[in-house]
Amino acid sequence: MEKIAERAARLIIQPPDHPDKPFFFIDTANPLVYTSGTKHPVYNRIRDMQTPPQTRREIVSLTLQKIEKMQKLGFDLQAVAPVPDGATWLGNIVAYLLDIPSIKPRKDIKGHGIPRVFDGAIMGGLNYLLVEDVFSTGGSTIDTAEKIRRAGGVVTDALSILNYDWEEAKVNFARADIKPHSLTTISVVLREARKLGLIDPRHEAALEDWQRDPLTWAQRNRIV
Repeated sequence: MEKIAERAARLIIQPPDHPDKPFFFIDTANPLVYTSGTKHPVYNRIRDMQTPPQTRREIVSLTLQKIEKMQKLGFDLQAVAPVPDGATWLGNIVAYLLDIPSIKPRKDIKGHGIPRVFDGAIMGGLNYLLVEDVFSTGGSTIDTAEKIRRAGGVVTDALSILNYDWEEAKVNFARADIKPHSLTTISVVLREARKLGLIDPRHEAALEDWQRDPLTWAQRNRIV
């Protein structure tokens, strides 16, 4: 049986519904700007995995398998909160299938009617699993955790589909007292892409250089 990390990686780079339309891209010639403001030679559209039915179904199945593994290791799942907005679809489906409470945190406080930080009501004392599409620096996840904690909820763990596995994120999650989990990592995605012959050999040197220190890659290569 294919492991969770390998299967999730395959779904990202070669989705069964549309094998020619991956959710992960490499462009060393025209790096893209991330939310953090830094430039990188890889980019993803993990949030678009909600559209194709078979891909969506398999990601949900892998997520449930991962949660079960987390629970066997002691994680106490009581409620779900998707980090806005990349994995709202996944968080909602998981909460529905497991029949547990959920909320939808907002990026910004609602500006009309009654000001709100969440859609849905926080249930004080419940442990909310944060569900995210991608972990890069961890900033959005940590911000969501802080909002839930201030409102009386508990956050101990967070789960993403893809993890870039950056050292900065590891430090940030540790400081925020959040244990990160992921279906797969950037290293597994690149490894599976190589197995399928999907990476142009001309990109290899740049990718290896990027993986050594992603956040300084553009600066070190004088990319502005």
